[in-house]
Order: sequence, then structure tokens, then C-alpha cells
Amino acid sequence: MSYQTRNDYNTSFFHVMSHGINDEYIFEKDVYKDFYLYLVNKELKQFEGIHILSFCVMSNHTHFLFYTNSIKKLSKYIQIVNSKYAKFYNENELRRGYVFRERFKSQPIFSEKYLFQCINYIHNNPVKAKMVNECNEYKYSSFNDYMGGIGISNSKIIKEIMGDRNFDNDFLKKYDDNYFNESISTSALYVNCVVDRYIEKFGITKEQISGDDKLMNELITELYKKRFVKKKDISEILNVSYWKLKNLKK
Repeated sequence: MSYQTRNDYNTSFFHVMSHGINDEYIFEKDVYKDFYLYLVNKELKQFEGIHILSFCVMSNHTHFLFYTNSIKKLSKYIQIVNSKYAKFYNENELRRGYVFRERFKSQPIFSEKYLFQCINYIHNNPVKAKMVNECNEYKYSSFNDYMGGIGISNSKIIKEIMGDRNFDNDFLKKYDDNYFNESISTSALYVNCVVDRYIEKFGITKEQISGDDKLMNELITELYKKRFVKKKDISEILNVSYWKLKNLKK
């Protein structure tokens, strides 16, 4: 993904999630989903440089995949959308108080592999929640845009990433979405990304990397350059002890 970035994560792709307070079904009615998407598109016009690459609005939360070169701008955009939706929701439900559980969650995407996994994960949300049997049956996601080659799938960002390849159901399904979920930390995502790159580069397994002190030292030196990377994630993903990590860096 050769895109210019201007943030600490060195990526322009972010998976953003907004949840209802106490998992409340704040989007249960179709008119609420419609209004949220209306706000998403309306407010986007004010924020040049932010692109929506995929989305899904569920009954109690939302998923959006964004491309942006400014995290601050993206944060402000989401804050405005959620604030205006909260006001609308409270007025219509005759209630007061917080509507969203927290400001929002954001996961940076570090590789093309995880970008496609994220798209697949977002589109499969309604199926996993047993709301529909197939992704194309759900109205409030970008899945049918991708299958029909319309809307969001025509983004210049997506077209550049895809090149001569075409999105179809089989293409997305080959990117397993079981790994990509909300509980995965930014640190773990990045460690997995770097490890995958080493596996591909040297044609070896994760176990072979762990058994090669020279290669391991090179890998963890690269990982330690990122302040958000945690030693416990390196230890767990590569199945090496804290003691070994400490001694490799001596």
C-alpha cells in the first residue's frame, strides 16, 4: 500500500467502530440506519482527503474503513457525525444522556492482506450476527457495491489497490476474517503484519524465524521502532520468552 502518510502509525487506512451505550440498539430501526448514513455522507463533503472504503451499520454498532492522511481530521469528522446522530436519536426516542458507548474505536491497517481481511470482516458482520444468511441480503453495508462494481467500490483508492484484479465473493472469502476483529490491539496487528512480511520475504515459517537469533534480532529491532508495540505481543505471536527477547537485544 504505497500511500503517503502523516501520522504516527505510518498508515492511511483505519477501521473505525462506534458502539451504542451499554450495547443499546441505537440503529434498530431502518430509518435510524438511513439517517446515520445520510450524516456520514453529508458531513464527508466538508472533509477533503477522507474516503470511505467499506461500511456496515448494524443494530447496535457501526463499522467503517477509511482512507485518510489526517487522523485528527478523521477524529473530528466521526465526532461530528456521532454528535449529530446522538441528538437526533435522543429527540426521537424521548431520552437523555449518552448514546454512544465511547468516543469510537480505531484500528490502523498496516498491509494489503489486513485491508482485505478488514473489508471481509465488515461485510460479514450481519451474517455472523445471524441477521441474514448471505452478505448480499443486508441493505446497510457496502457489500453489494463491491459485487456490483458501483458506489464505494469505484473509489480511486480501491481501484489503485486492486489494479487488474476484480472484487467478487470468492476473492473476499479467501481473506479469512476470523482473525480480524475488534479485540485485536494495534500492537498485535502490527506485529502480525511484520511477521507475515518476513515469512513472505524469506520463504520460511514463524517457527523458523523464532529459531534464528540473527533474524529474530533484526525483526524485533524493526518492531521496537514503534512505540505502540508491546513486548507481550511479540512474545505471544512468535512464541518466545521475555528472557529471550531481552537477551537478543543485548
